[in-house]
Amino acid sequence: DIFDIRPEKFTGQFSDFINTLHPDDTEKTLQIFSDSLEKKQSMVFDFRIIDSQNNIRHLSGTSEVIEGSNGEPDICVGINQDITLQKNAKKLLLDQHTKLLNFVSAMPVAVFSVVENHITINKRGEHLTGYSKTELSHVDDLFNHLFCGDLKPNLDFYESVTRNTDLQSKSTMQIQHKDGSKRWITFEGCNLADRQAWVMIDMTEQVNAEEELKKLAFFDSLTGLPNRHSIEQKLISLVDTSKATEALFGILVIDLDSFKNVNDNYGHIVGDQLLTRVSR
Repeated sequence: DIFDIRPEKFTGQFSDFINTLHPDDTEKTLQIFSDSLEKKQSMVFDFRIIDSQNNIRHLSGTSEVIEGSNGEPDICVGINQDITLQKNAKKLLLDQHTKLLNFVSAMPVAVFSVVENHITINKRGEHLTGYSKTELSHVDDLFNHLFCGDLKPNLDFYESVTRNTDLQSKSTMQIQHKDGSKRWITFEGCNLADRQAWVMIDMTEQVNAEEELKKLAFFDSLTGLPNRHSIEQKLISLVDTSKATEALFGILVIDLDSFKNVNDNYGHIVGDQLLTRVSR
């Protein structure tokens, strides 16, 4: 749905993705993927695509590199989120300087403005944080409510909001909702002379998806134990440490005798239950 590709036209090739890119973003996006594979690092980036109706969509992408047993990049997994509404909201904020307060109230995404340390937050912002506009009417309320306990705001974000300094274009932090739950929120801000406007994007599902991908890459989904890839990486590290320090290490292998008979006689469901019980 995000890329607006019909199932019958999806071949599963990387070209399916490349063909949707905005011409001005193609080279940059390919370079980001190339750098991600070369440096073996995850990358977060924004790019544009053109859908089947020739409309421009803005997407936020995260590429996660999974290494093979030889230590070289084996798989590059991408997670994408449509942020067209948020991008359009930010552009509109810049265009609506004189009507900022009324505009914030009507925004279709979570937004708050800051004028002389006083905050105006719209309905979407109230829903996202759980707090009413009266409970978040001052910058002190924002930081005391959303960043409490062990949650701390990014220093640049804090200084931008409290001192009206040059704004950091994007900062993702964990906040605490009024109901006590924690959420990952991306704050995108812009300066409007003596005031600021911030778009808040709920990234919780994307962050959780990224964490789940990392977990699947290194842990068995059934038992929760480290998988073969994880063990291979650990052994490589142990061998390198042993060579450098001449320290010894041992490997303990546990085998379940006649496990095949359990699967054959009682079925794979029972076999899975046995593996899960033994793994504890």
